[in-house]
Amino acid sequence: MTDLFRAITFNDDVLAVCDAFSEWCKVYGVNPDSVEGSLAASRFIDLFQAAPGHKTDLLAAAGEIPAR
Repeated sequence: MTDLFRAITFNDDVLAVCDAFSEWCKVYGVNPDSVEGSLAASRFIDLFQAAPGHKTDLLAAAGEIPAR
């Protein structure tokens, strides 16, 4: 049961990071495949590792990510 719980949590974690990153790219007009997009994706992962949360938590923390 523990393995299943971890798998579900991991999936939710990935979705939170991906959703936040995708929305950030749309708001700032950044191509996710660009260098700037790659740097932002890395930053979103770092933010999540520092303080796991939902998409809104990550977007609030991402205010520090420079846009262009």
